[in-house]
Amino acid sequence: PEGAWALLNLLTTILTLLFGVLLVIGAFRRNKKAEEQSEEAQAAEETERNPKSGLVWRILSILFGPVSLIVFLLTENMRLPMVFTDNWSLLMVILLVAQVVGMLLLKRARDQEEDKEDEAPAQI
Repeated sequence: PEGAWALLNLLTTILTLLFGVLLVIGAFRRNKKAEEQSEEAQAAEETERNPKSGLVWRILSILFGPVSLIVFLLTENMRLPMVFTDNWSLLMVILLVAQVVGMLLLKRARDQEEDKEDEAPAQI
């Protein structure tokens, strides 16, 4: 319906923004953790680890939140009556699904990286 705004779009926008904020918080927490490591261990880790691993997905996942907000603000007029879905709902759901997939891929990459660190013999 042209004369209405969609509740589903609002909910997906909120969730996508929330997941984006969680990713940013996770990135800051991870950077803080890396700073706490000794410089030698950090230098050894940087040579072993691919610096671009997950970077593209992290950037894309962080951008999905603002993109969904912009799409919502440009396509929905909340002064009109509310409906559950509209023509833009599919796009909003796709953005949310992409956000969730990005978060899962980043989590899997981080878990694999931690497993490698756990399996590596301690250097003395």
